[in-house]
Amino acid sequence: MRSTLLRLREVQERLDISRTEIYRKMRAGAFPQAIRLGPNRIAFLESEIEVWVSERARSSTEPNATPGGTFASGNSLGQPDQPPSRRSRGGQP
Repeated sequence: MRSTLLRLREVQERLDISRTEIYRKMRAGAFPQAIRLGPNRIAFLESEIEVWVSERARSSTEPNATPGGTFASGNSLGQPDQPPSRRSRGGQP
């Protein structure tokens, strides 16, 4: 079985996310772990990146799913939480 490696820059371009965000997600265990190719070079298995993308797409289509993959709690009436309202400034609505 042949495994294709994607360098960090390729993953950034495919997913349109920053290097910092990739490292942050890796530390949190929410992104595939990199393979160290050398002292200053890492890569990712393309198949693992594809699975990660598929999981994000699937969780985004589930009802009541939040971006983190958890379910929205709603309020005590079973309705979704509402964002805080904006306060008016100087008497203007």
